[in-house]
Amino acid sequence: MKRYSVYISGGMRNYPLWNFPAFDEARDMFAAAGIQVFSPADHDREMGFDPTTGVTSADYLNLDPWETFAKWDLERVAEADIIYCLPGWENSVGANVEVDLAIWLNGMTGGKTRMIFEGTGDPASDVVKIIMLLKSPPRREPAPPIPMGGTPRKALTSA
Repeated sequence: MKRYSVYISGGMRNYPLWNFPAFDEARDMFAAAGIQVFSPADHDREMGFDPTTGVTSADYLNLDPWETFAKWDLERVAEADIIYCLPGWENSVGANVEVDLAIWLNGMTGGKTRMIFEGTGDPASDVVKIIMLLKSPPRREPAPPIPMGGTPRKALTSA
């Protein structure tokens, strides 16, 4: 079976600890299921960002070069099979850009289709649902929208 990859999308600013605990919980659930994980929180740590230092949004946005963070995020969205949106993602400018990029890429002919999944706040349950979708037979047409914790922006499709 193909090893799938997931990009975790969600808000960071205006959350305690930059929402890293939510990113980490989702990462751990996907990794335990054998899915390769792209987590912006992990990447930010690798770049030297520590959410426990009390850094403000303004400080974070002034990191040099900030574009490195955004470029990495968008490249991982393009690479991932699954875009997993943490609850509250719709309030994040960055997460909206990531989801819009995935939707746009899905509309391109000849490319792979990315599953866009809106999390329910229970990553363990979400991972089980996603694995069931991945194991379902491939579809030629996009699957109908499946509400799973909110209203998905785009129909979910199986890979």
